[in-house]
Amino acid sequence: MPEPQDTLDQLQKNYDTIHDNYYDLIAACDGNKEYKKRVVDAKRDANDNLLDAENRILDASQGEIEELSAAAKKAQEEIDEALESLEDIKKSLEMITKAVKVVGIAVGALG
Repeated sequence: MPEPQDTLDQLQKNYDTIHDNYYDLIAACDGNKEYKKRVVDAKRDANDNLLDAENRILDASQGEIEELSAAAKKAQEEIDEALESLEDIKKSLEMITKAVKVVGIAVGALG
């Protein structure tokens, strides 16, 4: 069973991965403003997910924490996969955006 702190650590990893690869993602956008905005939005949304979860996780049930933990782990796998090859930046951004949004939904379901 995941503990609240383990789940928060996973959310921090989601954010850190996007943050640590931010400039590579921006460079891969090759000047496309829409893609750059999606990178900025994904980074912001990952940070918002972490902050919202920190505020809500203590009131969450164990089942909600397990769902969020599973979503965060799956998101990390998808983010990592998307970062393996930035040649198709559109596909990479779609994967990252989807992963971050799924976690956001799980965070929204807490408590």
